Amino acid sequence: YIRAKIISDYKFLTRRDLYSRLLKTQFSKLRDLKMGYIDNVLMGDLEFSSRLLDHIISVILAISTLFTYFAIAFALSPSITALTIIIGAALLIGYKPIMAHLRVYARRLSLLRRVISHHISETVLGIKTIKALNVENEVVEEGSTLFYKVSKTEFRRQFLKQLTKISMEPITILFVVAVFAISYKFFTFNIISFAAIMYLVHRIFLQIERIQGSLNFVSEALISAQYVLELGRTVEQKEQTGGTPKGEPQAEPA
Repeated sequence: YIRAKIISDYKFLTRRDLYSRLLKTQFSKLRDLKMGYIDNVLMGDLEFSSRLLDHIISVILAISTLFTYFAIAFALSPSITALTIIIGAALLIGYKPIMAHLRVYARRLSLLRRVISHHISETVLGIKTIKALNVENEVVEEGSTLFYKVSKTEFRRQFLKQLTKISMEPITILFVVAVFAISYKFFTFNIISFAAIMYLVHRIFLQIERIQGSLNFVSEALISAQYVLELGRTVEQKEQTGGTPKGEPQAEPA
C-alpha cells in the first residue's frame, strides 16, 4: 500500500507541477515544442519511469534472498556454491551487451512515439486540408512507415528480452547435469545432500534471472526518466531565457 501510494503521489505531483509550469510559460517560448511531445512525456515516459522504484526494490530483495541461499548452500558444499557464484556472475556480465541494445531500442521507441504523436496531431488538425488536396494515401503511407518502424524495433526488443529469459533454464540444467556427473564419478555421492544443494542452486539461478529481468527494465526505464528530467529542464530554461535547450531530443529517430 505504501509503495503504491508513493508512486501514485509522485506521478500526480510531477504531472501537475510540469503542466502548471508549462501553462504559465509565455506562449512564444513554447512554439518550438512539437505537438505530442509534452503528452508523451507526461503520460508515457512518466508512467514508465515511475515503475523504476518497483524494480529497484525487486533487485534489492532478490539480492538479499540470493545471499541467504549462498550462505545455506556454502554450508552444504563450498565448492559447488563457489562455482555457482562464478557462473552467475559470468551470466550477469555476459548479458550486459543485451542491456545496451535494449537501451538503444527503448530510446528509439520513445522517439518514434513522439514522431507518431506529432504526425497524428497534425493529421487531425489538418484533416480538411488533407481531404481537400486528396492526399489521404500519402498521409497513410507516411503513417504506415512510422508504424512499421515501431513494429520492427519492438520485435527486436522483445526478442532480446525473451532470449535473456529462456537462456537461463538450459544453462541451469547443464550445470546440474555436469555437477551430478562429476560428483557421482569422482566424489562420495550422497543423494540427500546432493538433492538439497541442487534445489538451492536452482533457486539461486531463479534469483539471478529475476535480477537480470529487473535490470533490463531499469535500463530501459532510465531512458524515460531522462526525458522527464529533460522536460523539467526545458521548462526551467524557457522560464528563464526563452531559448531552446541543447539537450532537447530530436524529432526524428536514428
